[in-house]
Amino acid sequence: MAFPADPLDVRVELDVGGWTDITSDVLTSHGPVVISRGRTSEGSEATPTQVSMSIRNTDGRYSPRNPTGPYYGVIGRNTPLRVRVGPAAQAASFLGLTPGENLSTPDHASLRIVGDLDVRFDCRADWFLGASMDLGGRYNTSGDNRSWAALVSSDGRLTITWSPDGTFGARRALSASVAVSPPSHGRLAVRITLDVDNGAGGVTARFYQGQGLAGPWTQLGGDVVDAGASSILAGTAALELGHVPGIVTGPLAGDLFAAQVRDGIDGLVVAAPDLNTVPDLTVDTFTDTAGRLWTAGPTVDLVDRSARAFAEVSSWPPRWDLSGTDVWVPVQGAGVLRRLTQGAAALRSPVYRTFISYTPAAYLPLEDGADATRPASAADGITHGTSQDIDFGVDAGAGFGGTAAAARMTTTTASISTPVRAGTDANGHWSVGMYMRLAQPSGGDQLVMRVRVAGGSVARYELSVTDGTYWWRAYDAADQVVGDRNVLYGTGADPTGWVAHALDVQSDPAGTRWAGVWHGVGDTNFWATVPGGETLPGLIGAVTSVELHGSAHTVDGLFAHLIVTPIELPFVRDSFRRVSTGYDGERAGERIRRLTAEAGVALEVVGDTSLTELCGPQRAAPLVELLEAAARVDGGILAESRSLLGLSYRTRRSLYNQTALPISYAGQISEPFEPVDDDRGLVNDVTVTRPGGSSARATATSGPLSTAAPPHGVGTYDRSIQLDVHDDGQLPDQAGWRLHLGTVDEARYPHTHLDLAAPGYDSDLTAAVAAVDAGDVLALSDLPSWLPPGPTAVMVQGTTEVLDTYQWDITVNATPASPWDVAVVDGPQRVGADGSTIAAVDASVMTLTMTSTAANRPWTTDPADFPMDLQLGGGERVTATGITGTGLTQTVALSARAVNGVSRAWPDGTEVQVWAPAVVPL
Repeated sequence: MAFPADPLDVRVELDVGGWTDITSDVLTSHGPVVISRGRTSEGSEATPTQVSMSIRNTDGRYSPRNPTGPYYGVIGRNTPLRVRVGPAAQAASFLGLTPGENLSTPDHASLRIVGDLDVRFDCRADWFLGASMDLGGRYNTSGDNRSWAALVSSDGRLTITWSPDGTFGARRALSASVAVSPPSHGRLAVRITLDVDNGAGGVTARFYQGQGLAGPWTQLGGDVVDAGASSILAGTAALELGHVPGIVTGPLAGDLFAAQVRDGIDGLVVAAPDLNTVPDLTVDTFTDTAGRLWTAGPTVDLVDRSARAFAEVSSWPPRWDLSGTDVWVPVQGAGVLRRLTQGAAALRSPVYRTFISYTPAAYLPLEDGADATRPASAADGITHGTSQDIDFGVDAGAGFGGTAAAARMTTTTASISTPVRAGTDANGHWSVGMYMRLAQPSGGDQLVMRVRVAGGSVARYELSVTDGTYWWRAYDAADQVVGDRNVLYGTGADPTGWVAHALDVQSDPAGTRWAGVWHGVGDTNFWATVPGGETLPGLIGAVTSVELHGSAHTVDGLFAHLIVTPIELPFVRDSFRRVSTGYDGERAGERIRRLTAEAGVALEVVGDTSLTELCGPQRAAPLVELLEAAARVDGGILAESRSLLGLSYRTRRSLYNQTALPISYAGQISEPFEPVDDDRGLVNDVTVTRPGGSSARATATSGPLSTAAPPHGVGTYDRSIQLDVHDDGQLPDQAGWRLHLGTVDEARYPHTHLDLAAPGYDSDLTAAVAAVDAGDVLALSDLPSWLPPGPTAVMVQGTTEVLDTYQWDITVNATPASPWDVAVVDGPQRVGADGSTIAAVDASVMTLTMTSTAANRPWTTDPADFPMDLQLGGGERVTATGITGTGLTQTVALSARAVNGVSRAWPDGTEVQVWAPAVVPL
């Protein structure tokens, strides 16, 4: 038996030095467990997950300050809590679709199978992705090290490929004759066996599907036999699951729960990764029962798909009745967003965050506010620097997105200086760096920076600027020049733009090696006085102070981030160039990945982040604000993960053209179910601006939701949106896409109540609905006649879930999904024909007289374009078998009326449109 015949297997766990089951202490008599997750509507910001329940506290174990309680000292503020349904379902998630992401184990003698092979995979996947995807294998093209690989073809057929000698030319492949038939929730175990010598002079492959790695198995089609006995190269390739880089297919699109590799059909298990045996999902290595050590790639998420919510409990308020027999704690857990947004300070600039990680011996960020009187120090042991004739809080301007502000010299006697913490010479290596932009660098040789040194053969180093040239000089204690390098600015490093300068000094066996290096911020070229440095005799010495000097060159010049480090500054690396620009041009998904990694926040990704939109410079703002800004640029969904204590991001492209989960009104949708037809979310006049840049506007001037006055439109619903895009060229498309999303002419189904205990649910549909998350699509069908005809597709934005012994309700917050069906090559969508109308017809007429506009020209008459579904009057779907006539007035032959159940007569001038107008995606 299973739910609802049996009680729902709800488990509540606390992390008290390890996950501990406290389900027996949950007081269902006080009410069910309630979980709210996700967004309330499209375009709204992510909200923290909320988990509420009551926990028995008779012995005070859930009172953090009770020293007699067994959990004293291990529960308190932000104790992790999770709610699960059913047994653990830990998996490796490959939803990022990133090439190279896999689970891998190194070559081992037991894996060098040369005879019969038996491989099994327990997955939840998009089995009909439209492109082949990997399951696993040992297949390395380098050095002809191809052994075997298992994959799924674009039409869902299992395939095994192998090579007896490792070469491409000897490679063989066999595929199942029948595709897999997964349940609606997508989880399926598959098996491939390969008999390399079937006794009849050939090879035999068999393909199966089942409910688990132990079976029972159902064979997919018959035996697939090929002439010529074979063998498999023993090889030395690693065993890789989820993606085999040597195969020209995509990574697994889904979750891998477990796998087995057997030496021989039903033979010895030589590899058996089972993610349910991994004790800690925050680690990236584990050992399986066969002794193989597995490593998860950097973009592979280890998750628990049985989890309904992860949260943190920040308070434990004791409650009791007057008799003292009923003592409880009303727990209100919240997702990680609550903590991340509560009093969150703005993140410092990208350059600051990078420089502070170098443990600087001196560091003046020079990002002080306009009212500052001296520069603050960010180095331990140094409270501040000194300055004279300096304006602080100056906007660095375009091109230097890596800083929050800069300092400007106002006179020829202006100065900035900092002492340096002792010990910069301790490891025989130190660097000094800063950024500058000069207003008037032409003319004579003028000092810009002086670095004072003690205990070495060089007493000071100086940087000066003259017309077209940077000068680096080294002086001994007698004020004699011992090193002198005159180098042209170089392309992209003119001082009238922002330039990063560094002096790198280190000991070597011959004395002290030094070099001046620089690059123009944003430029890919890097420059040095002498490649590899110049060596001077004597000791390196330690930096004691650094000074920036005013001169005729530096009046109105800007400076930022004066630093001394005991290591080499990475000024000649491309990663540093990106830091200097504030990661300008970074992909939105990659920015979300980077920021969460820097903050130590777990992130689960759905979709390929390398295909997300380009962002502008990273602003100084709180973490979550930056994440939301990146998500807005891309148009995806930032939320909290259900499967780990962290965040999730679903890319915009992963939302396009989804296969919807069908949900029938008959037996699967429960009350309340209240569609609305209103103007919420309506935007027909959109202006998109870039901070510090331009703007673009998109307006709907015709159609039922246009800015025209009623009855020809609805009037103006305008909105202005600021997006941190990379450049102004992105703005028109961004405005157009948001206009498209804001002018959906259909009813809304904002809340759909799904009672999983209802008679219309079987175990497969229950599992499929339970797996639904933000961004997934439901197709609501069999709607009553008084509602708009369906099926109606809705995109999930969030859910409210109620869990009790015999209750499992999920109420879906949703928005129309139709705008996300976009045009693809050879897809079902057709170019729209706005303004076309028909002459009056009754409900039975099978021929239409249609008139197009001069702007749209006549409709197609090419037989290859038919059949074509049309929409009459915004309500009836009909199927056209052909159109004749060459003028604007044409004749349409129909093969079907009322395809969607709507049947009626239409008056003269009724609009006609293709059923699925082509939408160009962002």
